[in-house]
Amino acid sequence: MSAWPPASLLPLPSAVPVQPVTGLTLAQSGERYLEACRLRGFSGTTLKSYAQGLRYFQQWCEARELRHPEQLTPLLLNRYRRAVFYLHNKHGTPLKQRSQAKYLTPVRSLFAWLAAQRILAFDPAASLEMPRVRQELPKHLLTPKEVEAVMAQVDITAPLGLRDRALLEVVYSTGLRRSELAALQLPDVNLESGWVMVVQGKGGKDRRIPIGTRACLWLAKYLHDQRPYLLGSHTHPHVFVYANGKPMSEDKIYRCIHGYIEAAQLGKQGGVHMLRHAMATHMLEGGADIRYIQAMLGHEKLTSTQIYTRVQDNKLKDVHSRTHPAGVKKKTPDVSGGEDT
Repeated sequence: MSAWPPASLLPLPSAVPVQPVTGLTLAQSGERYLEACRLRGFSGTTLKSYAQGLRYFQQWCEARELRHPEQLTPLLLNRYRRAVFYLHNKHGTPLKQRSQAKYLTPVRSLFAWLAAQRILAFDPAASLEMPRVRQELPKHLLTPKEVEAVMAQVDITAPLGLRDRALLEVVYSTGLRRSELAALQLPDVNLESGWVMVVQGKGGKDRRIPIGTRACLWLAKYLHDQRPYLLGSHTHPHVFVYANGKPMSEDKIYRCIHGYIEAAQLGKQGGVHMLRHAMATHMLEGGADIRYIQAMLGHEKLTSTQIYTRVQDNKLKDVHSRTHPAGVKKKTPDVSGGEDT
C-alpha cells in the first residue's frame, strides 16, 4: 500500500462541528464492531481484512481531525471513496476494484452496525457507492499434466516431503482454501470413508467434502510416518504442522505450494488458489455438475463457481469445432456462391 494519505489528493474541509453523542471515538467504535464480527463467527481472514481497512480509514480521518463517528457525513464518506479510488499499490499502479472494495466494505459495514445498535441516529454510509467488482478469468490454469509435474517436484525422502506431498494432494482433491487447510484437524478427516469436514469455513458454514483415494493414501502415509515425529512434544490436533511441531500458518501453506509450482518451471505463478481452481475446472471438464462443484468449493452463489470453472479458450474452441454441426469438417465446402462449370 502507498503512503497515507496520497499526495495526489486535494485537501478536504476541516472537521464538521458535530458534538459526539456517545463519546466513542472512531477507533473505539471500530474495536467494538470487530468484536461483534468475531462473536458472529467471521473468519480470521475477514477479520484481518476488516481491521486493515478500518485502520486506514481512521488514519484518513485523523489527518482531517475527524475522531468521532458522528462527525462523518455522507459527503465526507464519499470523499473518502474518491481518496480510495486514487490510491496506488506498491508498484505504482491504481488499485483494482476488488482492492478498493477491501477499503470501503468494512467502513460501510461499520456505520450500518453503528446505526443498527442505535449508537448513531442514522447510517451516513447507506448511500456510499461501492466499486463494481468485475468477475475475471484467472490468469493461469494448470492442466492435469502440469498438476502431476508440480506433484513430482516433492522429494518424499526429505524431512518434510511426505507432509508437502500430502498437502498438495489434499488441495487438488478437495479444493480447500488455505484458511481451511490451516484450520484442518484430525477429527475433521475420515480416511476410511473418504470425507473431510470443513468446520466454520468461509461465511461461518460447515461443509462435508469427499477426498479422493490417492489423496487419502498420501495423507495416511504422512499422518502415520511423519507427523508424529514433526509433532514432538506438542499435542494439538492440527493436521499440517511445521518442522517444530506447531500448526502451519496460512502464509506458510501458500508459500509451500507456490514454491513447488515455481519449481515445476511451467511459466505460471500461483499457490493454493491455483490448485483449487484446477480441481474445479478438471472436474467440470470431466462431466461433473457445476452444482456439486459449488458445494465442494463452498460458494454461496453459483455465479462465483462459474468464474472458477471457466475452461480455457482453446479448450472451448476445440469442443466447438468437434461438436457444432457447422464446425465438423467432412469435406471442403463450396463458399464461392457460383454454379459449377
